[in-house]
Amino acid sequence: MFTLLDSFGSLSLTDIAFSLLFLTNVYLLVTTVLASRNKSHSITSTTNNIDTSTKIDRVLLVIAHPDDESMFFVPTILTLTDQPDSSLYVLCLSTGNFDGLGLTRTKELYASARVLGIEKERVIVVDDPVLQDGKNQSWSKKEVARQVSAHVKQWKINKILTFDDYGVSGHENHIDTSHGVRHFHQTSEWGQKKSNTLYQLESTGICRKYTGVFDMTRSLVQSDTQCFCSLAPWVNYGAMRAHFSQFVWYRRMFVLFSRYTYVNTIKSVSRDKERGQEVDESVGAVGGSTKEE
Repeated sequence: MFTLLDSFGSLSLTDIAFSLLFLTNVYLLVTTVLASRNKSHSITSTTNNIDTSTKIDRVLLVIAHPDDESMFFVPTILTLTDQPDSSLYVLCLSTGNFDGLGLTRTKELYASARVLGIEKERVIVVDDPVLQDGKNQSWSKKEVARQVSAHVKQWKINKILTFDDYGVSGHENHIDTSHGVRHFHQTSEWGQKKSNTLYQLESTGICRKYTGVFDMTRSLVQSDTQCFCSLAPWVNYGAMRAHFSQFVWYRRMFVLFSRYTYVNTIKSVSRDKERGQEVDESVGAVGGSTKEE
């Protein structure tokens, strides 16, 4: 034991740095191999919910604000835009006008989408008085569902991806987006078809959230989620830089250290599960313990 400690103590800072670099490269190599074998973890791969007669999956990404796509969903976006059997569309439910920059942020979203390989014609930014950016702004799940329904019909969507019930950061607009999309899925004819599927991006605890690339291995071996990986953080950085009005220092740090730069884990949502959640929310509302929608 003392011999081992003595040997570590005799290492120079250069030796330690090279050792850490070597171990990091080994980790990245192992992760890359796992990711390359992860082809089955895809929205467009065969699952119990997908109708194999559908040749092209039309996937609708529903976000709350311009820059959500760059901060949280890039690994999934890059995977889908690289697949010939999928078409990706983006529905942003607000202009992000909290600071009066709605027009600027809308243009930034189009620029970010171009970096990520999404055509402007496939991006819609909603500017509605009842869907305004702000932590104190409550969004009606029925209004969110109405917007989703209109664009699902417009683009003939058969897959939807959005936030889960925590919304990654806990932002109220992210949570309301999740509730509204789930409401659409639960109450519409679209949600009754087995060929249509709703997916939610998994939120994690703060420790996993900021482990960056080192969360990839754990995410890849999760059995209850589908996993999308990206080892191209410069793409995230470029997409986020397009949101120049929002690219302050802490968002730059987020891009570097967040797991969402490197990996997305998503879960499909069943209508039976949602039905139970709807009942729980209704009971909570009667008891006055949930937020009014």
